[in-house]
Amino acid sequence: FEYQRHWWEAGIKHRIRNVLKSRQIGATYYFAREALIDALVTGRNQIFLSASKAQAHVFKQYIIEFAKEVDVELKG
Repeated sequence: FEYQRHWWEAGIKHRIRNVLKSRQIGATYYFAREALIDALVTGRNQIFLSASKAQAHVFKQYIIEFAKEVDVELKG
């Protein structure tokens, strides 16, 4: 989606992004995948702030699933 392309381009230009968004637009899915790619390419740790513990677990599950897709073992 075009708004996700905007997130990608903003991530190239800026280290920190503040996102005001609607619900159910795929942001968690997008940022979880982007974080895994960045971690694999750069070796940098990824940090997420979530509004709730439940949302944090959703992020974690997406990243675990994406890692399995590319045969990466996660530690920690």
